Amino acid sequence: RESVIDIIFNLQKLIFEVSEKVHLVGRDPKPQIAFLNFTGPGILRAQHIHLPKDFHCVYPDQYIATLEVDGKLNFKLFFSPKIFQKKYKSLHSKGQRQMPPSVLLENYLFLDSDFCSIERVNYTIQPGNQNPKEEFILFEIWTNGSLHPQKAIYQGINEILLEFFPYSFEIQKRNKNLLPLLSRSKGLPYSFSFHKFVNLEIGNFDFDLG
Repeated sequence: RESVIDIIFNLQKLIFEVSEKVHLVGRDPKPQIAFLNFTGPGILRAQHIHLPKDFHCVYPDQYIATLEVDGKLNFKLFFSPKIFQKKYKSLHSKGQRQMPPSVLLENYLFLDSDFCSIERVNYTIQPGNQNPKEEFILFEIWTNGSLHPQKAIYQGINEILLEFFPYSFEIQKRNKNLLPLLSRSKGLPYSFSFHKFVNLEIGNFDFDLG
């Protein structure tokens, strides 16, 4: 019943998730392929798409199209490995590389590549209950279902830590005198070693995740 344009729009709304154990980063990795061979009459939903191993659709009952008695729909979906390397844009990302014209083949349709899992974020800063010098940040995160809000917090903080405190021997060499300066200017105890400073982890932060 739907036109080709309507089917494409419905395919764009599908949300897929990949298992954590899938490692798609490599030298010239091949795309993962899903396929569909559906014959009417019937209602075509996301669950009818045959997905690669360790892939699944977040909303399997999502509607795609309705086929009549003589209706038949066949297609393949190609998942680029770069999509699942990061579901968010890195702080030090230099932008996405455009595909060369040779890749734009005649029988391929490139769907919307906006794969950001986070739809909206709100935050408020609240004073501490006991110590007036302490403040708490309260986050409200909405996602499309492919990423848990708690995991989004962890990924975001890890990204910030990697941006400001990189694990680099060269940085340790260049800043070996940073600790005494920090101790004098910020009142940090001398036992706070530079090694701990550049290797801050998310476990050092206090979280109350609901």
